[in-house]
Amino acid sequence: MGDLLAHIVAGNLKYLEIARGSDWARGMPGVELGHDPAETYRRTAAVMLRAWEQPGVLEREITLPIGRGPAAAALYVHLGETLVHGWDLAKASGQKASWDAFVVEASLAQFKSWLPAQRPPGTPFSDATASGDDAAPIDRLAAYLGRDVSAWSP
Repeated sequence: MGDLLAHIVAGNLKYLEIARGSDWARGMPGVELGHDPAETYRRTAAVMLRAWEQPGVLEREITLPIGRGPAAAALYVHLGETLVHGWDLAKASGQKASWDAFVVEASLAQFKSWLPAQRPPGTPFSDATASGDDAAPIDRLAAYLGRDVSAWSP
């Protein structure tokens, strides 16, 4: 779980740099979680979110995994990754977590608007897997981003 936590914190740092003017790029920066990984996450998330709140940041055009587009699309990528990695953590640790259905549905709609279910080569997400229409929004997002939701179901 430590590697996944480090990946999530690294995502905060990566998207902080995007908010500050960098283009999206493959890979993540190295991070040290320190003695309190939860605090490290909260601190990096807060700094990242403040950077995205600056005027004009969302409207900038940047390089994204699928070409040039608005920086706001990168923020949706990070949102989706954060939601699904939270799903990963909850499933792996046997916790029942809750997600805001509106936020999850917005993230899923955004991914579906530009990311086909069958991923082209080089896409940073696995092909979508099946999920029932009656599945929880977070399970449908996890499946769309390549998680085998049925493997984690009771």
